[in-house]
Amino acid sequence: MPASKSKLRLPPLSEEKLNPAQRALLDSMRSGPRGKGVSLGGPFGCYMHAPEIGEAIQQLAAFCRFKTRLPKRLSEFAILAIGRIWKAQFEFHVHAREAEEAGVRPQTIRDLKAGRVPTKAPKDERALYDFISELHRYRRVSNRTYARVQKLLGEMRGKTGEQRRACFVCVVAVAESGKMCGLFSASADGIVLDDPRGQDGFGYDPIFFFPELGKTYAEISRPEKNQHSHRGKAFHKALDFLLQTRPA
Repeated sequence: MPASKSKLRLPPLSEEKLNPAQRALLDSMRSGPRGKGVSLGGPFGCYMHAPEIGEAIQQLAAFCRFKTRLPKRLSEFAILAIGRIWKAQFEFHVHAREAEEAGVRPQTIRDLKAGRVPTKAPKDERALYDFISELHRYRRVSNRTYARVQKLLGEMRGKTGEQRRACFVCVVAVAESGKMCGLFSASADGIVLDDPRGQDGFGYDPIFFFPELGKTYAEISRPEKNQHSHRGKAFHKALDFLLQTRPA
């Protein structure tokens, strides 16, 4: 028996019927690094149904994709690996072409699409694949896996000043009954180190140096991290909003 065709959960939109907030979001995306070819298909159409948070999401996504220090080949490989984990078919379809153009082997792309470990991929792609898989499976990364991926930062050797600046960003949305009530963002500026420092934290914490405290994220205490980190500051803003608008 043939499977029934899935119905769209969100109604498709046309440019002619966009409201001012939606039009502003579309213009913002088209004026950014994605260019004028941005359409209302795929995730961009979803953003239009909540343009306030859609603007924050598209800016964060553009930063991660177009301002990453990874070579385009590894960046596109990472997008495919994450897209396969989340079964993001549209994302995988679009970026498979870009990944191949950037140098990812067709066999590697086929392996990822089929859910297979890309055993014939280059060592740097395999290290990145293991990092991504481990992070999604266990919500943390082992020292061994981290050490392998750290080699990807070899291009940072010899870089100084502005070339070592880094920024963590967190966006917290508060909604009730399907209506956006508030959107709160915060960032933490730091410097990328060559060598990891500290034993706590996860991901890039050991090489993210926070000048305000003179330590890496892996060296600061949990209270300090809750006070100064991008996540801590964003959630404090959201909590203050809730306490002011939802008195006990």
